[in-house]
Amino acid sequence: MKNTIRITLFSLLVLAIAPSRAGDIAIEDAWIPEAPPTAKVLACYLTIENHSKSTVMLESVTSDDFGAVEIHASEMHDGMMHMRKEDHLHIDADSSLKLEPGGYHLMLMDKKRTLKAGDHVDIELRFSNDESMHIEAEVRK
Repeated sequence: MKNTIRITLFSLLVLAIAPSRAGDIAIEDAWIPEAPPTAKVLACYLTIENHSKSTVMLESVTSDDFGAVEIHASEMHDGMMHMRKEDHLHIDADSSLKLEPGGYHLMLMDKKRTLKAGDHVDIELRFSNDESMHIEAEVRK
């Protein structure tokens, strides 16, 4: 019985850390930093891999847990960090783009439920090559 439980838990762990993939696009390490319960806006970070021979664009992102999701870039101007909304992101052929703190990220706005470390958020990403992916981002401390 203990071995069955261990095997099941191990299998779930492997599935949780495995990259999501649809066609030529793969998503790895999608995560959301835990924020105070009163925070209405959160960020999501991840890596997008493009295994195709042509550039693709991340065109839109949605999540049922948020009223809106936007693509943003952080940049430094006159010693202050500013965010700029992007209409889409280009991911070059046979390359990857890392969305990370201080750079590109997804802005998750109008939170509909309280999120704490260990929770998961379903997110849908739509790309210019007509691929659409549902991923799960983990909330982390």
